[in-house]
Amino acid sequence: MLPLIQQFLEYQQKIRHMSVHTHDAYLNDLSQFQAYFPNAEISSINHRHIRQFLAHLKKDHQTSSMARKLSAIRSFLRWCVQESHLETSPADLIDNPKLPKPLPKSLSVDEAFALCEPDDIRDKALIELLYATGIRISELVSLKIKQVDLSAQIVRVMGKGQKERLVPFHDQCKEALEKLIRTLPNTEPESPVFRGSRGKQIDVRVVRRMVGDYGKKAGITGSMHPHRFRHAFATHLLESGADLRAIQEMLGHASISTTQRYTQVNLDYLMKMYDKSHPHAKQK
Repeated sequence: MLPLIQQFLEYQQKIRHMSVHTHDAYLNDLSQFQAYFPNAEISSINHRHIRQFLAHLKKDHQTSSMARKLSAIRSFLRWCVQESHLETSPADLIDNPKLPKPLPKSLSVDEAFALCEPDDIRDKALIELLYATGIRISELVSLKIKQVDLSAQIVRVMGKGQKERLVPFHDQCKEALEKLIRTLPNTEPESPVFRGSRGKQIDVRVVRRMVGDYGKKAGITGSMHPHRFRHAFATHLLESGADLRAIQEMLGHASISTTQRYTQVNLDYLMKMYDKSHPHAKQK
């Protein structure tokens, strides 16, 4: 199977524009599957093999990890069907593991404001942009000068599947970005906005560590990571009256149900909105 796995990953990178992070995860998951059946030909793999592999994983892996591995196997076997290595995919006979759906942790408005106060020019602009736009960390680190329109206060984001979307940002974010860009030695259109110590595109791990450190300084409850800004962006917009469809567009979600999970509206707010909006509640 190994040569086919390599071909599959090359296809995903070149044709489907798979991210480096996803590529590494797929490589790990599929290599683990192949290693469990080291001598098996792809034509001999059936749904019982997949069930056996998942049962083996159950001892040491969480359900979410098993689901991710099954997703990688499913994608690989469907590609094998597409390329005529298989007639049908045995993974289609396997149900996805049932995953718990905990609500994502957001931030209060006060917590978000406290995090937007770094003295460092780069860090200030980075955190302001995360909270102002709700963009993913992968979208932020790959952001180029040409994608930021300061006059229109819009960032042109290249999201999953190479889908482009426009997201506005506010005056404070504009001011922080202007200060940062003025300090950059190279502002060619293709050069990155956020850079590491060597002037190259900032590393995802650096951003995660930086945001975590600022979270500790601000006394944020729980571990602070960049994705919490994305949840906060969606939740705070919705609580301020923004349309859910508009939030979905700005987040780049394919499904409105995904956006709904990102928005944590507390019960007091829901009751106020209900009393304000429902005809009988208004009569009362």
